[in-house]
Amino acid sequence: MAKYGFMFGVILFMVGALVWGYEKTREQRIEDSRRELNVARSEYSAEWEKFRRESEQTIAVNEKWIEEFKEKIENSGPVYRAMHNRETVVLQQRNRNLKIQLTEYEEGGQTNWKEFMIIFTKRIDNVEKTMNDLFANID
Repeated sequence: MAKYGFMFGVILFMVGALVWGYEKTREQRIEDSRRELNVARSEYSAEWEKFRRESEQTIAVNEKWIEEFKEKIENSGPVYRAMHNRETVVLQQRNRNLKIQLTEYEEGGQTNWKEFMIIFTKRIDNVEKTMNDLFANID
């Protein structure tokens, strides 16, 4: 009988140790998940801030180039001015819209951020391509 009591005690101890070990592992997993989430949030925030700053700088450069282009077409002939005034206004509005989109962007998670970044980058590239095409024709 003592033999069974001892075995029962050993089994009870082992079950307790397993449950306690599982709980500790579970707590560790939760803590690890929290740490990973915090790291991911920090990386996301840093990436977003870098993208935002770079985009703001690009938009500011675009504004400057557009103003310089407007000055050049004002000093050019009437035919050239008529041809490019409308294009310049459209280009200026597209650049303003980029600025508004960047300012009004609300964080919507990493998936939405990636999608926004891809679309926004394409729009900036399109404005820059249009500017380059227009500016190449001014001289």
